[in-house]
Amino acid sequence: MAAKRNVSVPVSEVEASAASKAYDAVRSRLEAIPRGELLPVRIDVQAAAAVAHSVAIRDSERERRQAFERLASAQVFDLAALDSLNDVALTAWHARQQQLAAGAGSSAAVPIAVVGEAQDVRGRMLRLLEYYFDDDVELGPKLSIIRSGRGHQDLANDLEMVADLYEDSEVRALISRDPKHYRAGDPRTARAFAAEIFKSLGLSPANTSAAETTQRAWTLLSQTYDQVNRAGRFLFPDQEDVNATYPSLIGYVRAPASRSGAGEPGTASGGAVHCTMGRPRRESLLTRATSGY
Repeated sequence: MAAKRNVSVPVSEVEASAASKAYDAVRSRLEAIPRGELLPVRIDVQAAAAVAHSVAIRDSERERRQAFERLASAQVFDLAALDSLNDVALTAWHARQQQLAAGAGSSAAVPIAVVGEAQDVRGRMLRLLEYYFDDDVELGPKLSIIRSGRGHQDLANDLEMVADLYEDSEVRALISRDPKHYRAGDPRTARAFAAEIFKSLGLSPANTSAAETTQRAWTLLSQTYDQVNRAGRFLFPDQEDVNATYPSLIGYVRAPASRSGAGEPGTASGGAVHCTMGRPRRESLLTRATSGY
């Protein structure tokens, strides 16, 4: 059996003018998404869009596209997902750029007291999760991502993530038995601090048209890219490492290697994105009957 090619997502550039044109073409699709289906924005949307843009360009090349066409002819893949991925990715990039421009004049200072209290809540919740789930095949990598957070935006994202984990029924069933360190109100507190930080950074997901447009664009990008991702992983596992050539957008953008030090995470601009990532952990949650702390 031939060795798999050692490849990753190719480097592509996002041009602002092309992104603006794509946004005009896709805008009606964004507006048609019901509010109840909108996904939360907890990553750098421009970085994720740049990765999806690169995948779209590569997979539109003749040889790779023909593989997708064969899959579509078997009625197990909608070729429209591949055909629209480039414009959808550029639309998401443009929407986030416009949101950043709209908030450019607002203060980005997060009160020191808020940061300190938020870090305390994050640390307490993370320590409890680590004790029970640090070696769990699904949750362990997520906790590693949270640990690697740097900067205020990462802190807000991490608070949302630990709150999500606390509210998972299987996780809560175990950690809620810890009488010393579990606090039932921590998820609510974590989300409140996250909202306050996002607001201070001009990134509040509510109350602004630009932020909602970004949320709509991210939702459409996620849905479209996931279809291409699944098809590509099915088509090319023998030829290449599909974990590298079809990365999870969230997993890639939130990966520890993508952190930008003590400041805020870098935003993908008109430059290129080189995408590599390790194998995602997809196994089911392993609930352990551990007691004590």
